[in-house]
Amino acid sequence: MGTVRRMTPPGDAGGRTPTTRLRPAEPVRKFPLPVLIGAGAAVFLLLILMVVLATSGGGDRREAAPRRPPKPRSAPSYNPLDPEILRLEAEGKFKCQEGTRLVQARTRPDPDALKEDVRRDLERAIRLLNEGLTAYERVKLRTGKTYPVEEARRARETGIQVLCADLEKEGQALCDAGLRLIQASESRMTGRALGEEEKAQLRADLSKGVALITEGMNLFERSNLVSGNMFDTSKYGQARKLANNKLGELK
Repeated sequence: MGTVRRMTPPGDAGGRTPTTRLRPAEPVRKFPLPVLIGAGAAVFLLLILMVVLATSGGGDRREAAPRRPPKPRSAPSYNPLDPEILRLEAEGKFKCQEGTRLVQARTRPDPDALKEDVRRDLERAIRLLNEGLTAYERVKLRTGKTYPVEEARRARETGIQVLCADLEKEGQALCDAGLRLIQASESRMTGRALGEEEKAQLRADLSKGVALITEGMNLFERSNLVSGNMFDTSKYGQARKLANNKLGELK
């Protein structure tokens, strides 16, 4: 009897059926959520810190040191017997007292006082007060001393108001009268032939108009010298110039 041989599938010497081995599956990677959340929070806090530092100027600004109060200035040393200081003090005292007296005397109603005398006294009083106050101011700059000059200042303001109101009122009236006279003569200044009588009358009118305007402008000038007040006298000046030109032709 023949030997029965066991037939084995090819490829397996041990007689086992060949199988395909599968690789084990890779483990699923876990998403590191807590780590990312922590990193995001850190970035967010860092951004906030940068904003705070930027708005606060870097956070290293130092508070300004409190200012120290200025040291009081010591009064300048001077010799109270300095002849120049004594002279200025005496000048200030005399001129302020005399100017105040004149103002008080001339601002009281006095129907018998001549207008020009009153004006001259007030002008003199204002000059005295200005010079006296200036003398006191010079002493103050050198020594630091102060003086009771309030009454003198009030007297000066009163004198200026009374004097200038009078000068300006009359000056305006004189200038206006001269202007009207010259304007009324313009029809005779056109170049037409004039008789001798007309020429004489025109010459008289123009001369009077010029004189009135000149007198009025002089009063404005006197007011300006004591008060600094300014006046628009251009129309009066033009009229006076026109009249003077015509007067030159009539000679």
